[in-house]
Amino acid sequence: MSCFSAGRRRGDRITGNKKKFDPSSWKTPYGTMMLLCMIFFMILYTISLKSGVEYEGVIAKLQSGVSREKHPVGDVETAERMEEIFGSEKGVIQMDARKIKIMLDSPVLFDSGSAELKASSLDVLFKVARVLRETRNKVNVAGHTDDLPFRALPGGNFELSTLRAFNVIRYFIDIEKIPPSRFSAYGFGEHSPVAPNTDAAGRSRNRRIEISILRETAGKEGAKT
Repeated sequence: MSCFSAGRRRGDRITGNKKKFDPSSWKTPYGTMMLLCMIFFMILYTISLKSGVEYEGVIAKLQSGVSREKHPVGDVETAERMEEIFGSEKGVIQMDARKIKIMLDSPVLFDSGSAELKASSLDVLFKVARVLRETRNKVNVAGHTDDLPFRALPGGNFELSTLRAFNVIRYFIDIEKIPPSRFSAYGFGEHSPVAPNTDAAGRSRNRRIEISILRETAGKEGAKT
């Protein structure tokens, strides 16, 4: 009888020494993980506010560490080179999964209602050509207009935007001697606006030339501007 009592007391002591399971113990590591994730994405957001091109470069470098399906470094360098040359002086530079695009306001290259390149535009296009020579990627050139009717040409705004794109390409081919096989021309007229055509400021933004360097990741998909 005494042996049984002693054994039970020893069992009670062992049981009492065991740490009780806390069902809420998962909250601490989970909260820490969520805090780290929030800090990480806040850093990325801050970088993106500084520069879209720089943000894309950071993403490409991060992806290179975890996947072989990373953005080619050459694409990122091309975008950074374009931004280095132009900054925010004459064009807007954008970069996505398919292309690196610079948008130039039409007055930079052409007089109103004209498809002939202005003499002052040659310096701008020369700078673009410097970047194009550093790649072998395909290049799309697209012309855009506002919605005001243009009756000087039979095809109206469609014809005007196409001629402007074609003349930009002619400069790259005839003057800069870049192979013609790399280029495609598109004319969208007023049908691909980036701003409402309700006032002079919006129409000015819509009158533009877009030069897109297709990214290496796009391969031979034939991505359009």
